[in-house]
Amino acid sequence: MSPGTGPSLADVPEALLAIIVESARTVVGARDPDRLVAGLRPLARFDSRAAASATVRRQFVAALERDGEFRAEVATAIVARAEVAALLAAWSRETALEVVAGVDERGDLALVAATLWAGAPDGWEFGLGAVGAMHRARGAAEALAAELEAIRLEAAAADAERQRAEQLVETRDTRVAELADELRAERAARRGRERDADAAAASARTDADAARAAAAASAQRVEALDRQIARDRRRIADLEAALTQARDDNAAPPAGSAKELAALADNAADLARRLRAAATPSAAITNAAAAEGSPRRPPPAARPAAPTGRSRPRLPGGLVADTVDGAVAMLGASDGVTFVVDGYNVSHQAWPDTTPSMQRDRLDRALHQLHLRFGCDVVCCYDGDGPEVVRPRRLPGLRVRFSDAGHEADELVVDTVESFPKRVPVVVASSDAWV
Repeated sequence: MSPGTGPSLADVPEALLAIIVESARTVVGARDPDRLVAGLRPLARFDSRAAASATVRRQFVAALERDGEFRAEVATAIVARAEVAALLAAWSRETALEVVAGVDERGDLALVAATLWAGAPDGWEFGLGAVGAMHRARGAAEALAAELEAIRLEAAAADAERQRAEQLVETRDTRVAELADELRAERAARRGRERDADAAAASARTDADAARAAAAASAQRVEALDRQIARDRRRIADLEAALTQARDDNAAPPAGSAKELAALADNAADLARRLRAAATPSAAITNAAAAEGSPRRPPPAARPAAPTGRSRPRLPGGLVADTVDGAVAMLGASDGVTFVVDGYNVSHQAWPDTTPSMQRDRLDRALHQLHLRFGCDVVCCYDGDGPEVVRPRRLPGLRVRFSDAGHEADELVVDTVESFPKRVPVVVASSDAWV
């Protein structure tokens, strides 16, 4: 085979050039470096590892295509290899496809490519074409296998993700069912509480209505007894005057006057006892009616005497003290007036649906605004036997006090009023009848 008559390296797939390039590196390495032509000297420094790179492989291919002598020497070295000689011995145009297929099964198409390039046997063109086709088919099969593996991995990942999603859905459904059960239980409990509250409210309203009716009846009895006592007192005064006049005139008293006077005195004493008896249940009923809107306990039976002899705030004409307008007028028209408030007594009526702490906060802020408006000093008294420890609020013009445990703000209101000098006019805000 003369140079240029055999296969070109361009006919050999680049991926199958390994044996040819390695043989070319061996030939260059066996020569004396000083005898190498200029085109081959750069190749002498490459080892087998470097020759495997694409850049170095292209340099060897260029040298083989350019230098016919070098190409022939490399082809001779390849043909001298035992496996190449065996392959050439088995090669023929008729057996070409069978030989290529057998080598392909061993995965050694590079050996067939090197043999056909170096030996150029009969039918080498067909052989290189078959080698290229099988190489491309193997590459496509490997690519397809890799793609199938990637698809299998994606399918496995998708299946794992599906299982996780199903678990999440199952967990969510379980939680939704639990929440639904909790919601139904809470609604049932709330309906039970609402029924109990409605029943308690209806019972309280019934008790309050009965208490009001009893209080009204008691008040009517007291009023009738008061009128009877007043009539008896006037009659006693008339009889005493008649007896005195008779003594002064040395005349006999009117017939039956002494006897009538004694009877009236007995009657007055009996009416007084009846009045006290009627007043006692009336007070109890009044306290029970007040308890309907307030959680405070009824005041103790023994009360200290109410303060007397105090300077009264100025009340403009046409106003009644026991009204909002009257109270506002007294706070604005009196100098040095002090405003004492029964705290919970007021806040329970103003904000009945809020907590005690919220009631105190709202009332304290409102009283501070009242101080800013009228300039009066304000003292707010609260029951001090609640379950929480309360720190008094500090606002200018407002002093907050809490009663001792076991005592009510009612007594603290009276004690606070009595603590001021008599000359200080005081306005008290409370719906408690005793205060």
